[in-house]
Amino acid sequence: MRAKAAAVALVALATAALCASSASASQGEFVTVAGGKFGDVRWAFGVHGGGGERCYASLTTRPEYGEVWSGMSETCEKASNPRGEWRHILGLQLGINGGGADLQQTSARVHYLELRLSDPFGGDDYAPEWRRVRTKALGASESAKAKLGPGYRFAAVVSGRPFCVTAVRTFDRDRKLLRERRVPCEY
Repeated sequence: MRAKAAAVALVALATAALCASSASASQGEFVTVAGGKFGDVRWAFGVHGGGGERCYASLTTRPEYGEVWSGMSETCEKASNPRGEWRHILGLQLGINGGGADLQQTSARVHYLELRLSDPFGGDDYAPEWRRVRTKALGASESAKAKLGPGYRFAAVVSGRPFCVTAVRTFDRDRKLLRERRVPCEY
């Protein structure tokens, strides 16, 4: 348990330290919204708002590079909520064995997602699978620190193989289906 806590603390610290240089006084600080370990790869997603923008970052490290972050990607866009109930934010590949992680943003009323994970290369190496994930909301202090405002909801999904989301079902807190739709494969 201590190793897991240390890994989470390292992810949070690295997210804040690496991303602080991109934040101006009008922008919030990056906060870690999801992270973990897949095989020997540590990964994290961070987000911040402010200045009319919302910025997202993904970070990875591998043991062959020690504790140095070996991959970082950042993208910024005009701050907005998803059109409808859901939108894909960013994804990353984890490890040489092809695992992946994706960050999803949802509207405030979505508490569960069912995501259809499919082969991004169009092959038939594996059948698509439905994965249910619970969405999370940032706490008040994290929302204030990141300048995201109340009600920012998100979900992260991790898989042991490369994937893209090809269909989405959104559910409210009572698990009532809100919407189902097919989406283009983004890898």
